[in-house]
Amino acid sequence: MTGWRLGWSYWPEKCIEHIVKLIINSVSCVNAPTQYPGIAALDGPDDFINLMMKEFTQRRNLIHKLLNDLPGLSVVYPEGLFMLSQMLKELE
Repeated sequence: MTGWRLGWSYWPEKCIEHIVKLIINSVSCVNAPTQYPGIAALDGPDDFINLMMKEFTQRRNLIHKLLNDLPGLSVVYPEGLFMLSQMLKELE
């Protein structure tokens, strides 16, 4: 499902009415071909997810280290994204 957008969130009961009003135009009309595999992914086993999370964590850590080792580059360690943000240090 790479590239397809299907998500969910969990909110306190008292917030749901307000959140629905806020995001209704952003999340409506998810197409059926996206919904069925999404349901299967949520209902299925987590073994593969755990393996992939471990692999992605190792990749993130390696890329973060290698980029920070480059002179003039400072990379922020991502806590919850799949992207790295970089800042160019002043070059001497």
